Amino acid sequence: QADEEAAKQAAAKRRQAEEEKRSAARLEAPPRRPHRQERGGAIDDDNKAASPPPKPPRLRTKEEHQKAARDRLAALQLGFELALAAEPMLSAQEDAFRAAVLAERRRAEAERAARARLGLPPIDTSLL
Repeated sequence: QADEEAAKQAAAKRRQAEEEKRSAARLEAPPRRPHRQERGGAIDDDNKAASPPPKPPRLRTKEEHQKAARDRLAALQLGFELALAAEPMLSAQEDAFRAAVLAERRRAEAERAARARLGLPPIDTSLL
């Protein structure tokens, strides 16, 4: 038990020494270079001066606004029409799926009943 205590103390001293070494290395390390956004966005001022000033965004005319609104409305209407057209197909698929699930349940129940009639143990479905 004394050996264990000594080993624990040695490990604690080792960890403390490593931590002190790390903090000393951190203090001696050169300061990190500020991120591009911290420096103001441009990599350096030469690049910023070389690029032309950005153009102000062009304002849309009333006609362009109306056309964009009509296009959005048409897209919405088309989406609704497609959804309504797909609804019968989806309900048919749901009905087919429900029928398949019921058929599988009936088949499994019939198999369990047949195994019970024959005196066979039930199939362990916990691993399936």
